[in-house]
Amino acid sequence: MVRNEPEPIDDIIGGEAKTDLWRCLPFLKGSEPSPTTLCCQVEQFVQTLANTTQIRRDLCECFKNIGLGLGVDPARAKLIPMYYHIELLVPIDPYVDCNT
Repeated sequence: MVRNEPEPIDDIIGGEAKTDLWRCLPFLKGSEPSPTTLCCQVEQFVQTLANTTQIRRDLCECFKNIGLGLGVDPARAKLIPMYYHIELLVPIDPYVDCNT
């Protein structure tokens, strides 16, 4: 029998992606001039989860879907690494192709 239920790791990854975007949402939508320290901390933690190609793709899809629904500005998302000198292994972009 084939089950279509999400794997527990998918729930964790999806939950972390949501937390990440919620913490950064004021900046990502343009209502705050810079991301908060908490946004950076959450972003760094989520990036530590991205240790396999499949997890990076899953996170990317979560960010993409959540970003589309919440109106995230991809240009502002690309600024997060510059503010906190971190490398984003997973883009926060509602228009990205997560399979590349």
